[in-house]
Amino acid sequence: MKNKLDSHHKVVINLHGLACSIKEVRYINISIDELNNIAHTLRVPIEELVLDEEFNTFNHREVKVIHHGLTMNTKSQVEIRINGRKKRTIYFHELIEQGGLLFPLYDVSSIDYAVPNDQNIYMIEQEMGLIASYSFAVEKFEIDYLKFEFSRVSIDKQEFVLLTKINCKEFELLSRKSDTVVVGSYVVFSSGD
Repeated sequence: MKNKLDSHHKVVINLHGLACSIKEVRYINISIDELNNIAHTLRVPIEELVLDEEFNTFNHREVKVIHHGLTMNTKSQVEIRINGRKKRTIYFHELIEQGGLLFPLYDVSSIDYAVPNDQNIYMIEQEMGLIASYSFAVEKFEIDYLKFEFSRVSIDKQEFVLLTKINCKEFELLSRKSDTVVVGSYVVFSSGD
């Protein structure tokens, strides 16, 4: 049987590598024009002001994650363990670069999202480490039971390809833990054209 891994109980799927979060930032009592004026007065770039924790302590803002997932990196991978033993490692590029194969190895789907040009502020945050860990029990497990869902997100002339969801036999797996460190963040302003 193609891609049969094991017929035991506990399956753990770990996502390791680089993750990307796209967050919408809204200030409650400050407009973007006022933010620009404050940045000009303080002689700092507005992007630096949005990322400044001290400034944000005194100015209430709402931050909402709109997309989050594992992203392309040489270390980004999906690790499958069955009963505590590593059975398979799938690198990120193996999942998304199946276009030329007559019989794809993995069940993959993608959804395209374009972040609207609505004069909003977006924070792009990158994390490294254990991005997500899924754990479940089944009688029998085959790699064919998994469906990997990607989001292709376009924002301000940038495109992000994120592994956002994994399903197993029609049910969505929910992450039970993660252990990451933020390795970078930057701000993008949608133009409002």
